[in-house]
Amino acid sequence: DRVTSKLSTTHDESLGNLKPELITKNTYYAFFDPRMPDLNYDCENVQDEMCCIGRKWLELGVDGFRLDAAKYFYKPPRLKANIAWWAKFRNEMSRINPSVYLIGEVWDLSARIAPYLHSLDSMFNFELADIIISCIVCEGNGSLMLKSYMRILNTYIKESDRNEVIDVIFLSNHDQNRVMSVFNNDLSKAKMAAALLLTLPGLPFIYYGEEIGMLGMKPHDKYRREPFLWSSTNCPGQTTWLEPRYTKISNGCIPLDKQLEDSNSLFNHYKKLIHIRCQSDILCFGLLRPIITKIRCLCLFEQEYNNKFIFIAHNLGSRKQRITIPENYRQNKGKIIFSTQNENQIMNNGEFNLNGYSSIIVESD
Repeated sequence: DRVTSKLSTTHDESLGNLKPELITKNTYYAFFDPRMPDLNYDCENVQDEMCCIGRKWLELGVDGFRLDAAKYFYKPPRLKANIAWWAKFRNEMSRINPSVYLIGEVWDLSARIAPYLHSLDSMFNFELADIIISCIVCEGNGSLMLKSYMRILNTYIKESDRNEVIDVIFLSNHDQNRVMSVFNNDLSKAKMAAALLLTLPGLPFIYYGEEIGMLGMKPHDKYRREPFLWSSTNCPGQTTWLEPRYTKISNGCIPLDKQLEDSNSLFNHYKKLIHIRCQSDILCFGLLRPIITKIRCLCLFEQEYNNKFIFIAHNLGSRKQRITIPENYRQNKGKIIFSTQNENQIMNNGEFNLNGYSSIIVESD
């Protein structure tokens, strides 16, 4: 994770320690916080130093970087200047490692994110993350979510002049309210969010603690970044830098050691989905084909990769729904490779009863 647009006033090399306001009555520019003075990227020496730091890490064996706040390197944000800087950074890093992987964080709509793909490999899909969370909260709009994702991917390709894009998909990050707090501690909805994330094409990122249902809300960022809850006791390795306000056993949070023992826990749900995804190139690289339905709580789609197909169905609502499995997945033509429910009988006519907050993945033979 490279945070290179700003420094800290507590850092030895920070000009903030000179306290210019006391000497010259001038102040440094700090977009995010008075304690984080911004670097001047109009200065070639600053750019060269940041490239030097990047090269050093690559020489040590790092494969790539998450580039924090990638649109805030010039103030006010100047798109052309930002793009030019990242093109320079890309060229310099490629000299050390031609396969270096650069992921940009630009918290914006897809049309404003797309230009950065001229220089960077991937961008965090904030727009999709918001849509996924919204669909789960309202228990609907599954088809709309798929249409939106297709629109976003098409925007990326059109505006970046690339044939394909590795999209970075996620649910939340360190600057946002934790999803379990958004879902009011609803385990079923947290599991559904994980199922949606890990069955869509792209490169999924999981914010630490999401897999055990950690809590965290505004107004303070530090309480959305509380220590990971490893154990119900003070086990070795438990971080104590901050007294948790939200992620506590008294608030219903279940530590990892307890979830490991429960096959139905959120952690094991993530683990099963990740295992299935790692075994399936279709889930990782497949071409998304939405199946539009009028039933708001359903999210149905296919994925295709190298002439292989899978069908995925999610029921975002609490009530059981009867769905129709496409013909090429019925009877002996397909097999269920993942399901969150015990009853998994596909009828001869393709009908299937999908329980509330449930998911199924069917692979075509």
